Order: sequence, then C-alpha cells, then structure tokens
Amino acid sequence: MPANVRKKTLLLYASMVLENIIPHTLSVSKAITLLSELDEQEAPMLFVVEWDNRLIGTFDDHELRKGLANGLSLDSPVTAFLDRSFYHLHLQDYLSSASLGQSKKRWVPVLDEEERLVRLLDTTKLSALLPLDVVLMAGGKGSRLHPLTESLPKPLLKIGDQTLLEHNIDHLSQFGLTDYSISVHFLAYKISSLLGNGEDRGVSIRYVMEDHPIGTIGALGLIDEYQHDTILLMNADLLTRIDLDAFYSHFLASGAAMAVATRPYSVSLPFGVMEVDDQLAVHGVKEKPNFTYQTNAGIYLIKKELVDLVPQNQPFDATDLIDAAIAGGQHVTAFPVLDYWLDIGNMEDYARAQTDIQFLPKRP
Repeated sequence: MPANVRKKTLLLYASMVLENIIPHTLSVSKAITLLSELDEQEAPMLFVVEWDNRLIGTFDDHELRKGLANGLSLDSPVTAFLDRSFYHLHLQDYLSSASLGQSKKRWVPVLDEEERLVRLLDTTKLSALLPLDVVLMAGGKGSRLHPLTESLPKPLLKIGDQTLLEHNIDHLSQFGLTDYSISVHFLAYKISSLLGNGEDRGVSIRYVMEDHPIGTIGALGLIDEYQHDTILLMNADLLTRIDLDAFYSHFLASGAAMAVATRPYSVSLPFGVMEVDDQLAVHGVKEKPNFTYQTNAGIYLIKKELVDLVPQNQPFDATDLIDAAIAGGQHVTAFPVLDYWLDIGNMEDYARAQTDIQFLPKRP
C-alpha cells in the first residue's frame, strides 16, 4: 500500500474521537454546539481541518472567550477564533512516559510531513508514544502444544478471555503503536478472520503471508515499506508486560542499530568448581556456584536499514541478523527485561499463563 494511503488510513484506525474534528467551513455557533456535546470529556477541544485533512487550528472555550473579548461575534466563522500555534507532534516524534505525565493537554494531534492530521491522541489512555512499526511473528505451528494447536494457530490460544495476539496488540497499543504487520503461515485465515484490518481496535493491520517457513525474522524482507525508522519485531506467542518506553529509550541512548530484549537464566552447579590454570595448579574452589546468562527474549528493536541484510523469501533467524549486523560493524545492544515475560512453549507454560493473567498490571 502506498505510503500516503497508509498514513491516511491511520486517521480511520487510530484511537480517535471523530466528533472532535470539524471542517473549517463551520460557523462558530455550530462549533459551540458541537463543543457542548463533548462536555463529558475533560477539557473538550475541537480540531479544525481543511478538506485535505490539513490541521489549521484548535477551538475550545478559552479561544471562544478570547475571541469575543477581542470584538468577534457569534456570526463570525470558527476560523476567526482558532489557536493556530497549537501543540502537536509528527509521525516520527517520541513522547516518553515522563513527558506524557507532564503534558497538560488531553488531546494531542499528530501530523504528517504535509501537516495533515493522521492521529488524535487521548493522552489519558497512553503510557508513551513510540515511533515504531510493529511486526508480529505468528506463523509457527506450535507443535509442542498439541492437541490445542492442531487446528488453531498458537497465537490464537486464549489466555483468560483473550487470545495471545489480542493481549499483545492491546499492550503494544498503550505505547501509541498503531501500524502492525502480522507474519502468518499455519491456518493464517483464522488469524485474519479474528483481527481483520484492526479498525475495531484502533489500529491498522496488514498480513504478511509466508509461503514456507522463513525463520524467526525472515518476514522483515517480505514487507515492502515501513512508516518509521525503527521496527519492533516480536514473537506473537509471548505473554509480556515489557516496558517498551524503557526499551526504546535504552535503544536510542545506546546508538545501536539493533537491540535485543533479554531474560536472565541462572544455572546452579551441584558440585564444587576447581579454579585451575593451564598448568593444573589449583587456585581455589567455588562451592556450588551460580552462573547467570542473558537469554534471547524474542523482542527486538531494529533500524530500518538493517532490513537490507535480510534475504528475500529465505530462512533467516534473529541470530543471523545479529551476526550480520555485528560483522558489518553495527552496534547491537541488549536490554534486560525486568517486567513480566513468559514464552508459552509447552502445556506447563500455558497453564501458568492462565493463572498469571489474573494478576498482571495494565497500563497506563
């Protein structure tokens, strides 16, 4: 889908209250009526657009009173009352959790490079705003969870009252993420039938069909364009409450081309370990030591330019991309996940998830 069309569809699929958006041709009296209908909202505000969705100003009670005090009348057009220096963001902007908490605006418009309104953020429903495309890997067969997955894709297994995919999309959307590509293969139609184009969830979803298994990250090479400079790729069979704002902030601060979310894995040896040098001289003994390793958590942040390293329609794993990036002189960083994370790989994990979901916090 062409970039300009994709951006316009965001206006339809994003978390918007369409009653907040009015055309510039309205009279101020009609705008006042529409504003009054939003009184159940805190600090109601109207966003005034031209026919091409170019946002030209905002209108609220403050602008109304200021305009009347300056000699305007109720017969004047709404454009005479507008605040034309309104606070706004662009598609590539990043709004951290801290910045969001300091914001005094409930409604924040997001504009494209031509100043067209593509999203209207309700900041009370967000944890942060991250400029990321999302790729969810949902093509596997989940053989270790048979018989549950014999006729159902693993990401459609229900945890509580929602499927794994729905849990993940709901969680990611709290960070302002709306542009999703879902890589599918096994029983793909069941996934697309459930989620559709994402409109009812306030997101835009497209599907990437793998004709044959192409590894844990090969689907990146099947997507013809990305809206942002950074891609969040995640296995769809995870259940997690990862703090994506902290993940992205670490990624930016590191200057890396790729960040890998990791989980600590500890190994305890039941024996004493001898500290021995090359000459077999003993220098000490560690009694039953513990070793902790950082393991791959299946969640990645990837600079768009790294997609060129992914071969077209061939098996390619995340480890292959990590090796290729490092070999090319790129910096790859790790981010330890301290929040809840569970890879549902077997029946025991599935049963644990059913218990855990009752106690998991929700953002914001």
